[in-house]
Amino acid sequence: MSIRIQLKVVKGPDEGKTFSFSEPDIFLVGRDAPGCQAHFRLSPKDRYVSRNHFLLEIRPPYCYIRDNQSTNGTYIKRKGDREFKRIDQAELHDGDLIQVGYTVLEVRIIKEEQLASSEEKVFCIRCGREITELLRSKRTEELTISDYICPECKRKREAKRRLAPKKIYLCAICKEDVTSKADKDGRADELSDVALYLCERCANLEQREVDIREIRDYRILKVLGKGGMGIVYKAWHKPTGRLVAIKKILPKVVMDEKANKLFQREMAVMSNLIHRNIVRLFDQGMVGRMHYFVSEFMPDGSADDLINNVYRGPLPIELACDIVCQALDGLEYAHRKGFIHRDIKPSNILLRKVDGRFIAKLGDFGLAKNYERAGYSGMTRPGETAGTLLFMAPDQIVDYRFVKPPADVYSMGVSLYYLLTAKFPFNFPSPAELLMGLVEGKGVKDPILIILEDPRIPIRKKNPRIPKKLAKVVDKSIKRDKSKRYQSAAEFKEAILSAI
Repeated sequence: MSIRIQLKVVKGPDEGKTFSFSEPDIFLVGRDAPGCQAHFRLSPKDRYVSRNHFLLEIRPPYCYIRDNQSTNGTYIKRKGDREFKRIDQAELHDGDLIQVGYTVLEVRIIKEEQLASSEEKVFCIRCGREITELLRSKRTEELTISDYICPECKRKREAKRRLAPKKIYLCAICKEDVTSKADKDGRADELSDVALYLCERCANLEQREVDIREIRDYRILKVLGKGGMGIVYKAWHKPTGRLVAIKKILPKVVMDEKANKLFQREMAVMSNLIHRNIVRLFDQGMVGRMHYFVSEFMPDGSADDLINNVYRGPLPIELACDIVCQALDGLEYAHRKGFIHRDIKPSNILLRKVDGRFIAKLGDFGLAKNYERAGYSGMTRPGETAGTLLFMAPDQIVDYRFVKPPADVYSMGVSLYYLLTAKFPFNFPSPAELLMGLVEGKGVKDPILIILEDPRIPIRKKNPRIPKKLAKVVDKSIKRDKSKRYQSAAEFKEAILSAI
């Protein structure tokens, strides 16, 4: 069974026009006038419609609507309702009517029988050899990253492990020798540059009250954070003593076996992103409907934590630039591998202090796209503030399906601006400003409209201490027109280094 979402104009100047979606997409509706960036442009004669009136987020089988702070409002009428009701945002259902100005659109969610197709092939995430037959008998709940590696690649990994010099592994806290346990799964050497270990005694001391005791072989120690993509835990791998971070996601969509396997396989591919400035994905799995992802534990928080908890304001220029340049190294590597992040922000730049210097790594690669495949909105994630949208490039709204690396570079530019000022490049209060009580309770413009319409405020107007050469680099990185920005992470990094 496949799902198609159809929008049909049933009243107004464009009556009869139909739009159909079978894949995730973002669809902007507004009045055809200067400044309009809508995909569907209503008649300029209808003055009750704003230029970028509302946004539809298509996540088959779900469809979300979000009013962009329009002057005259967006209204929906559900089956059984006697009249239209004004909304800010809502989930749409089959048969709902949307009214803006003189135009009414009908929402249809159509289930279609799929033609029987040949089994989708599965390939080794290391060498590309086909492994479809090896996985055929396994259910999604039984699969881990290791299952997506062919026997030959596993043999090579084992041979390399046997030849590797023996290393000593110590508890990260008390320095007890945990070598005998660390290699129980044969991965200690492979993960030696990223993994931390705890002896059982220290793991017991780290234990806090949690909502879930264990996930498979992982003992949950504490909650690290809650956000729009789920809950993140600090956990201890019982067989090896490895300290990890686990993110769990409960999909909104009831995904079938094929969809679950695709979800798992696409995340497994992310384990191939092995770079000193990308958080390493160790493992993944599924318990019931819940997907979980196991990654390296970054003990010193995020760049966002430095602003909120350490400096309580802007970071020193050298530190901010160092952190962003490291993250840009990881981003350039990922882009060359063909991956787009889509969710770069300071809270996704994670830190580990080594010999007095912060090592910065990009986290959550692949999760933004798969989170949306799981049926969730990328614009209205629960647990996230509206301000987090302001790290998003306008390209992700107007060209969602075909977003390219410059969108990530833009998000990195906004992140650097934020680290240097603790403020956004717009008239919108940042979490840091709210935390410091620097903003009065004033109404603010909708973040989507800000991204699409507002000029970026030059960084020296927010922090005059920024050197002019660096300010010029930062201001270029967040241009609304993507052709006027840096086109690659490497180009942006080179510009930063030449300016400091």
